[in-house]
Amino acid sequence: MKDTRVVYSEPHYHIGNSATLQPPSRDLAVWQQEALDWAEARRQGSGAAFQAQMESLRLELTRMEGLLLEARERERGVERAWAQTATDYEILKNRVLRKHREQQR
Repeated sequence: MKDTRVVYSEPHYHIGNSATLQPPSRDLAVWQQEALDWAEARRQGSGAAFQAQMESLRLELTRMEGLLLEARERERGVERAWAQTATDYEILKNRVLRKHREQQR
């Protein structure tokens, strides 16, 4: 890739002693095109970095969604276990009460 840095000449002093930077002594159109090429290359580089960051964030989001789905599935499993435990408890309680009543007779 060619070097697209903009090079300025020494300050040129005009009437009124105000210093301005002048482009190098070559065709102004060439200088402007190089400046535009440099700006475009910088913009594209920033765009590539932005796209890389966005892809990284997408991957992280996908990973987090997967973790969330796993956590929800574990939670459902725990809820099913609690429901089964409550059912088993009621069955055992009824058996104990029934045996107790039979012994009372």
